[in-house]
Order: sequence, then structure tokens, then C-alpha cells
Amino acid sequence: MDNPKQKKVSMNKHIKIPHLKQYCFAFFLLCFKIAGAQMIPFTQNYSAPLMVNPATNGLFNGRASMQSNFKSQWGNVAYPYVTGVFNGEVRILDNFIGANDIAAVGVLAVYDKSNDGGFKQTQLGGNFSFHKAIDQSGSLRLGFGAQMSYRSYLLDYTKLTFQSQFTPYIGYNSSIPSGEGFGFSSNIFDYSAGLLLSYLEENFSYYVGVAGSHLNRPTSSNNNLSFSIPPGLTAHGGISLSDKNENRLYGSFAHTRSEASNFTTLGIVYGRNINGYIDEDGDEFQIGAFMRFKDSFAPYVGYKKGNLSVGLNYDITTSELRLARAGAGSLELNLKMMLFDDPNNDQLKKLKCRFILW
Repeated sequence: MDNPKQKKVSMNKHIKIPHLKQYCFAFFLLCFKIAGAQMIPFTQNYSAPLMVNPATNGLFNGRASMQSNFKSQWGNVAYPYVTGVFNGEVRILDNFIGANDIAAVGVLAVYDKSNDGGFKQTQLGGNFSFHKAIDQSGSLRLGFGAQMSYRSYLLDYTKLTFQSQFTPYIGYNSSIPSGEGFGFSSNIFDYSAGLLLSYLEENFSYYVGVAGSHLNRPTSSNNNLSFSIPPGLTAHGGISLSDKNENRLYGSFAHTRSEASNFTTLGIVYGRNINGYIDEDGDEFQIGAFMRFKDSFAPYVGYKKGNLSVGLNYDITTSELRLARAGAGSLELNLKMMLFDDPNNDQLKKLKCRFILW
């Protein structure tokens, strides 16, 4: 039997391994390269539009739009992944641009953590977009958007769980690295831009766009190591159909690709008007599903009441990752609010609904 006194001493003893800090930094930067070269894969991809394409900014009915997303993954393990997003947009310059043109500014804030806060990443970005009407009716627009973000990464080793250096029968074994004594922080500026073609009529709307992220190949460095995040490309689109009565059908897709990874999400949702009113006065119940190829299937339910709406989905993992998650999926919640001007203002009539998407 091991000597209890020896065990107590060995568990409190730290060892120093040359370059351990650099090795761990390289590992976590590799994770950045895989995860950071794409948008965070929200199932309701349209619900954080500035994360998908900066050119989506401004396409809503009203003066301003605010929405917040919450996503929790690996909920049945000790340290789940938690992501929160705030997306705010406001239309500007109505008195200086064409009656059917749209200009808008926006802000995007992202908070992501795992391992009980041992690893965190935050993002704060500013956005500008302009949509030019290209037909006489003002239904068809071509938009451009640009975004600059400040990203911060932090690894706090005091909140990590390390490998034991104590083995049965042997006791303290100095050849086993504990992993203790490292940590880092890194800050970068990141740039993205996109184009969006949109068409809007009362009972038929669609959009299709393309966006590039990490266009400046931002470099994260610590000590003598540095890694560049490769650019990512996103193609996305959606459609909204109505039968002029109580029924509406929404569809959306998004495909993101980078040097490190790629994924595709498709969604279809049925909306039922339950009070007979339209636009900001209408109440709508929604039900549908999303699928992320080779990853998950997600039932969805939502409700819109006036200028407030909520959407909830649960991702059921279909890939081999379900074995590691012990069957657990991901819960995602979206809350959205619209702010309106004087309803008699003609400028509000140039866009009658948000179609990115509901």
C-alpha cells in the first residue's frame, strides 16, 4: 500500500517541462483555426444575421431591431459550452438616400466559454451596410456590408483540470506532465464583408448572399508562436411564401467553408397567423425543423406577438459525436424585438417585413 504521506507530498509537487507553455498554446490556437474560421454554427442561422453576412444589416420593418441568442452544448458533461450573442441594427440616413434605398449601422457582441470558464472568447464588432434599389418598384435591392471586429481569447489554467502525476504502486511519477503553469490571452482585429441580393413583395420574398470572414487573416501570437486564422466563405439564402390568408412558409440555407472545416444548414418552418392581423400587429405560431448535414437534426417551435418574437430549437446529434456527448444535444434560444417609428411615416413603407427570415 502506498504511503499516505508520500501521496500528499507528490500531489502538491509541480514539475516544469521545457516548452510546455508553447505546446499548449499551439494546441489551443489550432482550435481557434478550426472554430474561428467560420461563424459559430447557430441552427437558427438567420437569427444572428451579422454573424452570417454583414450585408444583412438593415433588412427589417421598423427603425431598429435587437435580438439575442443563447446556445448551450454538451449539457450533460461537467463543463458545457455556452455561447451568447447580441445583434443590434438601426436604419439611418432616410432623408439623404433614395426612397427605396436602405442604409444601416449595427453592432455585434459575442461571448463564448467552455470548461467552466477556463477558455473564453469574446467579440465586439461594428457594421455598416447599404442596399440600393435596382428596379422601379423598389422590390429588388443589391446590398453591400462591411464589418470590423475586435476578438479576445483567454485561457485560464487555474480553472482547468489537470492530469494526475500519482500512479498506483509507484506513487509520484515525474515523467507524467501535469499541464499546470500555462495560460495565455490573445487579441486580434478581424474584418469581414458581404453582398446580398434581396427581393420583397407582400406574399413572396427571397434573398441570396455571399460573405467572406477573416479577410485580413488575423494572426494570434504568444511568445515565439503565431497562427493565422484562414479566411472563410459563407453562401446563404432564404425564401418566404404566403397564401394571402393565415399561412406562411419560410425556408433558409447557409453553407460555410474554410480551410479547416465546412458545414451546411437547411431549415423549413410553417407559420400560422392566429389573430388575422399583419406586420407588427400580427401574431404567428411557428413550427418546423432544421438539419445540419452530417451533424444534427433540430425540431423548432416559435411564436411572434406584435414586435416581439421567440424561437427555440433542440439539436439532436446525428454524427459520431453523439457517442462522446452520451446522447446530449444542443439547446438554442432566440429573442427578438423590433422598434418602430410613426406608422404614418412613408419611409417605413419601403420594407414591410423582415425576411432574413421571420
